[in-house]
Amino acid sequence: KVNLRTIEVGQRTDILGIHFLGNQNRLHPKSQGVAAELLKWMQDNPTVNLNIIGHVNGADGKRSRNFYRKASALRAAVMVDWLVDHGIAPTRLTARGGGADALLFPDPIYAWQHAANRRVEIEVTNTDLYPPRAHHAHKTYFRREMPTAPCFPAMMALKSPLRFTTALFLLLAALTG
Repeated sequence: KVNLRTIEVGQRTDILGIHFLGNQNRLHPKSQGVAAELLKWMQDNPTVNLNIIGHVNGADGKRSRNFYRKASALRAAVMVDWLVDHGIAPTRLTARGGGADALLFPDPIYAWQHAANRRVEIEVTNTDLYPPRAHHAHKTYFRREMPTAPCFPAMMALKSPLRFTTALFLLLAALTG
């Protein structure tokens, strides 16, 4: 028997490995693998809707709050567009800019801390797998074959973000004992 966590509305996690070109709103080619993993997960969970939240590094405060919010919203929209271009229904996705208000490192010193502040986060907004009934309302369960795909709930349960491969390893280790 495999016990899988439910996906619940409001769950959030950072998606590490999504990068953009310079100060642009274009997905960096090295992000294709992680984006493809998110795409596969959405294809395997067709009832889950997501809010894609973009974050930028504005720790220096050189620009206005409005500038950072717009820049982060554009980056979230780029991720939504990529998923839609690859077959995900646009009704399943929303884009929102988080600006520089939720920095992982408010006073970054190292380049990796600046990079960590520039991230994409996902939030579950809908999980209507079953017809509304009292005991199944708002619960979506992973399909049995999901351990071969990224395990977002495992990452959501952790306090710090992980790469998909690390989260998958942790899930497989837990399942095999």
